[in-house]
Amino acid sequence: MIFFHIIKIRLSYIFLNISYKDMNIDKKTSSVIVQIEYIFVHKSSVLGAKRGIMLQMRY
Repeated sequence: MIFFHIIKIRLSYIFLNISYKDMNIDKKTSSVIVQIEYIFVHKSSVLGAKRGIMLQMRY
């Protein structure tokens, strides 16, 4: 179940990165997105996965 959430989060960030490139957002913002991705993808707890899904839904 946790791995499924992580894959879902990972895919959402791949799509987010594409949309950020299309909008020409600066590198500083995109690096923050990568840091957030790193935090949520490497959380092994269910809570971390749920937070990741919530973050995904905001976008």
